[in-house]
Amino acid sequence: EPTSPAVVPTSSPGASAAGGGAGPDGAACCGGNVEIDAEITGLSISRTERQAHRHLVRLRTLSVQYQNRVEIGRAGGVPAVISSMKRFGNRSAPVAKQACAALQNLASVESNATSVAL
Repeated sequence: EPTSPAVVPTSSPGASAAGGGAGPDGAACCGGNVEIDAEITGLSISRTERQAHRHLVRLRTLSVQYQNRVEIGRAGGVPAVISSMKRFGNRSAPVAKQACAALQNLASVESNATSVAL
């Protein structure tokens, strides 16, 4: 009998991230979603285009859901995405494409829009 792939659970909104993660400014992420915090932290410390691309794809995918957009914004995701685009986007079209797609999703939340515009 075939088995389905494992599903990694994410915390519910408002749940505390165990140990938290560091945001782009070194402060603890405050989004409360372990998966979101992990992706923002991973993006912030990415050393290669490939690593940045992987985290951007995940953040873009997560940002499809409205509540995740809010949490990504609260956790410092907008500056992290912009920083990765500045670091890698000029030499990597896939990084730039994923960063732009994530920012497009994130900008639909009023509290994120000002950060995206700056």
